[in-house]
Amino acid sequence: MDIYPDFHGPHADGHQPDAEAIAWQHPAPRSHSVRIVRRTCDCREEIYEFCAGGGLAWIRTTDRSPSAPVVRESHPSPYGDALELWRKIMNGAAR
Repeated sequence: MDIYPDFHGPHADGHQPDAEAIAWQHPAPRSHSVRIVRRTCDCREEIYEFCAGGGLAWIRTTDRSPSAPVVRESHPSPYGDALELWRKIMNGAAR
């Protein structure tokens, strides 16, 4: 028996066939201070982070494939809009 349970964070569901396409872009400096509000589990090659700073929020995705890691971000938007996008990603309704 393990004395330490296997801890995992949340995982994004697989993409639904009709998933909304997100206009990912290269990261841009947005604020002197960026807070990671939520993130998916580190156990997968692709992780997502819900970021906030400078009065806006956005989603950052990092593909950590061995060939070449790639970081992309959604368009910054009001917190509530970014939270809705986060929920869509987590449910597989956006990619």
